[in-house]
Amino acid sequence: MNAHLGTVQVSSVLNGDLARVRRTRDARAGQVELLRAVAAGAPGRVLLGGDLNTPPRGQVYRDLRAAFGPDAHDLAGRGPGWTFPSLHLRIDHLMGRGLTPTRAQALPWTLSDHRPLLVEYRAQQAD
Repeated sequence: MNAHLGTVQVSSVLNGDLARVRRTRDARAGQVELLRAVAAGAPGRVLLGGDLNTPPRGQVYRDLRAAFGPDAHDLAGRGPGWTFPSLHLRIDHLMGRGLTPTRAQALPWTLSDHRPLLVEYRAQQAD
């Protein structure tokens, strides 16, 4: 499945718009809970990819990794894997359960502020 999680705008924090920050936080929590429920109800292999607006640290990332499996970059990526190069961040991910990534890389790109991911997988043998 593909997902695009909401993000807290830095401008909201800097402007002191804490109500907007709380709304965004609550919306993200709901999005993550929905994704976790879908993963829990999906038997077998499952793949989550997209602009998850979360770097590879923090609770959101850990929750999604627990539900969907490891991040492809963690297992098969090289280098920093920045998908949002202007801020030197990796916030776009592919996480798979029952799949083994054999190659993962962020591709060069100029048509967006994000870089696309190329990941090759092989299916794991069923238990």
